[in-house]
Amino acid sequence: LQAIAYDPYAPEESFRELGVERVDWETLLRRSDVLSLHLPLTSETRGIMSMASFRLMKPSAFLINTSRGGILRADDLVTALQEGMIAGAALDVLENEPIDPAHPLLQLEQCLITSHCAWYSEDSLMRLQEYAALEIKRLFSGERPLHIVNGVEARL
Repeated sequence: LQAIAYDPYAPEESFRELGVERVDWETLLRRSDVLSLHLPLTSETRGIMSMASFRLMKPSAFLINTSRGGILRADDLVTALQEGMIAGAALDVLENEPIDPAHPLLQLEQCLITSHCAWYSEDSLMRLQEYAALEIKRLFSGERPLHIVNGVEARL
């Protein structure tokens, strides 16, 4: 099993340290048997998974999206699945949530959709609460928070 990845912003050494082969976007699409998406929704990534992307993928490939719904064009995915461009998809996020009960993705056997809950487990829920409490403790202690959102730092 060979792991490949695309990240235009990560340093080369981070790929080497993990034993992952760094590839460009098109190579990632062409070579992946399972493509798991983990990227933010930005102007660069909005709609990045479109017909152009699906056409490059293997007909035996599976797509997993647990990042942001807007990176994938749902109507294009419907076409890609119906026409056999890819073998299947698992989605925890969608362009429009909640999904319309009449949406064609819900009719396709090769598409699994969850309700934006892939992160959930009893352990993750406990960690989420613990990490939030630790960040608040850091703020009240005059320390710098470890996890600053959007570069905005809260100050008391």
